[in-house]
Amino acid sequence: MSKTEKESSLDDIELKYETQEPRIYEVGYLVIPSIGEEELPQAVTTIKDVILGKGAQVISEEYPKLMPLAYTMIKVLDNKHTRFSTAYFGWVKFEVMPHHIPEIQKLLDGNNQLLRYLCILTVRENTMVTGRIQTRPARESADEPVHTATGTPATESTESAEPVDEEVIDESIENLIID
Repeated sequence: MSKTEKESSLDDIELKYETQEPRIYEVGYLVIPSIGEEELPQAVTTIKDVILGKGAQVISEEYPKLMPLAYTMIKVLDNKHTRFSTAYFGWVKFEVMPHHIPEIQKLLDGNNQLLRYLCILTVRENTMVTGRIQTRPARESADEPVHTATGTPATESTESAEPVDEEVIDESIENLIID
């Protein structure tokens, strides 16, 4: 990246924080499991104090729960690489002036009890999905026909209706490729 592109990119980032109205953010975070249940409330308080210290108003939050991670994460603690396969996951949604976000992120970066965090711009409304997702009811019997989106009965066939011409497919693929 050239210097002018880099300066332009930095200007765009600074413009993002120049609005004069508070915005809604959410910080999702992973607390290292080695702190234990007894020290977890203090860790959560530290995270919230960073956010509240910049004049933020908490809208909602979820207390961290111990959960397995999708993959092992490594964090340097006491000059040693420590591997974690579980962590306490929690989040805080808050309203704050955008120019405080870089300061909040810098303070969170310095928190050794955080394995990782993510700060996102969001909306005030609750975006949590509650309840189960409804699925289509199972067919009563195997004799009942399955219908397509157009309402016509679907036919069960392992063969396609028309033979496939590989040359036509190859030509279509080449037409889709942009040089």
